[in-house]
Amino acid sequence: DREWLTELFQLSKVNMQKMLPEIDQNKDRMLEILEGKGLSFLFPLMKLEKELLKQIKMDPPQTIYKWIKDNISPKLHVDKGFVNLVTSFLQYISNEVCPTEELGLSAALAKQLEQEKQLLLFKPVMQKF
Repeated sequence: DREWLTELFQLSKVNMQKMLPEIDQNKDRMLEILEGKGLSFLFPLMKLEKELLKQIKMDPPQTIYKWIKDNISPKLHVDKGFVNLVTSFLQYISNEVCPTEELGLSAALAKQLEQEKQLLLFKPVMQKF
């Protein structure tokens, strides 16, 4: 059963990423390989982190908390890997606050202020976890 295998795998402390060829030693590639083999359940938070980033981009902040509650087992909330989900939020916020495109200074400041207001909508979600 999957739960038993996941627990056994976690106890083994095998570093799956280090077992991959050097060129594939990143989280995205590892997840892709595991999904291809039907083993992504061994790293539930890694897959959820990727999905959460998609949700953040598509849905309003008010629905993100509900999405987390519906899709992430409370048992995983105490997992140290749960920090990776916060990383998704920070990645999104960082990309929104510090865009790579060049804008005029006043336009950039106005845009940044508006983005910060939008990002503040995520505050209740972050405070819950």
